[in-house]
Amino acid sequence: MASAGIRDTIRFLVQHKMVDCVVTSAGGVEEDLIKCLAPTIIGKFSLDGATLRESGVNRIGNLLVPNENYCQFENWVVPILDELLEEQKAKNIIWSPSKVIARLGEKIANPESICYWAAKIYAMS
Repeated sequence: MASAGIRDTIRFLVQHKMVDCVVTSAGGVEEDLIKCLAPTIIGKFSLDGATLRESGVNRIGNLLVPNENYCQFENWVVPILDELLEEQKAKNIIWSPSKVIARLGEKIANPESICYWAAKIYAMS
């Protein structure tokens, strides 16, 4: 749902502790973080996905995401995943999805992010 236009609503609910749990896919986490790193363009539902893809743009409903946004995300997240692996080896940490998302939220350090607010709430619990 983070890619479907209600990201700000979900963020608000998390930020103001109005939910006890957020259930999402890895794609929802990814889209939340990508939107912090680069802009998503509002397009139209009627745009042809194949034509957009040929020009390096992905369509999520009426949202347009340039391929470069995904490249930026990969460049940002891979070093963090490397850090997690090193911590796992050195400290025998078991990285649950919640812990990984909390770390990503800490690292993104952007109050527009759902993960950012989830990390802040997770750290307090």
